[in-house]
Amino acid sequence: MRILLMITSLCLLAQSHNASAASLPEDKKAARILTYYAVGQEHSPATSVTYAQFKSHMRELYKGDYNVVALPDVLKAYDKDAPLPANSVVITFDGSHKSTLVRAAPLLKKYKFPFTVLLSPERLQSNDKRYLNLKDLKKLKKLPLINFGIHPAAYDDYA
Repeated sequence: MRILLMITSLCLLAQSHNASAASLPEDKKAARILTYYAVGQEHSPATSVTYAQFKSHMRELYKGDYNVVALPDVLKAYDKDAPLPANSVVITFDGSHKSTLVRAAPLLKKYKFPFTVLLSPERLQSNDKRYLNLKDLKKLKKLPLINFGIHPAAYDDYA
């Protein structure tokens, strides 16, 4: 099974999907994975989408011909060599950024979209207000469609 990893704007996804849908056979075992780092952190545009962009992405997923599925469900389908719903999309958040709780989670809850937060253990214990902490995780854990994973690598600043 192939999992297509797309870290791109959903607007581009929608355009390319419509333009190429007739020429490519559907892969019933594929999912697009939208990976976000931060939402609404305009002071850091290299690693963040604006809140308006994120809202637009979620609205397109809701109104468009997409099926937002949980990452664990995609992995189970992969293990069983089972098909996924057409136009499957997975939403993930990388890096333990606080905006996942403050900006993204309320909108995901509104649309009833499952999502996965890939946690960076070193950031959880950093006491840096930009990142999630254990208290934040308890709040997120109350959401019915959330999954957690561990980010496998440390973040180093190479700039």
